[in-house]
Amino acid sequence: MNKGIIKDSIEINSAIVNLSKTINQNFNHTPTDIITMNNAAKYFVEDLIDILDVDIRQQSLKFKNYNHSTHSGEVCITKDIEYPIFDRNIILADGMIISGSTHFYLCNYLEQSKPKSISIICIGIKPALVKHKLPDYYSLFEFNEEWIEGYGIGDGEYSSQKCLVDLKKYK
Repeated sequence: MNKGIIKDSIEINSAIVNLSKTINQNFNHTPTDIITMNNAAKYFVEDLIDILDVDIRQQSLKFKNYNHSTHSGEVCITKDIEYPIFDRNIILADGMIISGSTHFYLCNYLEQSKPKSISIICIGIKPALVKHKLPDYYSLFEFNEEWIEGYGIGDGEYSSQKCLVDLKKYK
């Protein structure tokens, strides 16, 4: 394994196959929307949808955080979802959950439209840093102190690679 690579494409693919089995079982025969948050999960969602046996409608929700220093999670929606979500299962997709503040805020925002359920899927989560009670979530991997980039996460040279890199190991 190359220096810094902590999850390669084989490990990622295997985790996606396992996740798809769970989603197929939990959301079979029910109208379901996967809502991608910004662009961090776009590769992940594309790969996941390719192997799902669930009737999925894909949407995106784009936003920017008002103030990163407050960690409130409050966001300014710059592109809202296009289709109504009333009585549909919602799966909010993101790259990484760190504090969970933004996810908590967006779940409350989406709840106003009275979906049947809201869940979260992500590439990774840092459970020790999550500060909010989140709805059911499905994560490919759990992390601790790693600074992750890759597979859509981050904006550096590894963000478009199908691997996850711990940038701390490059310093």
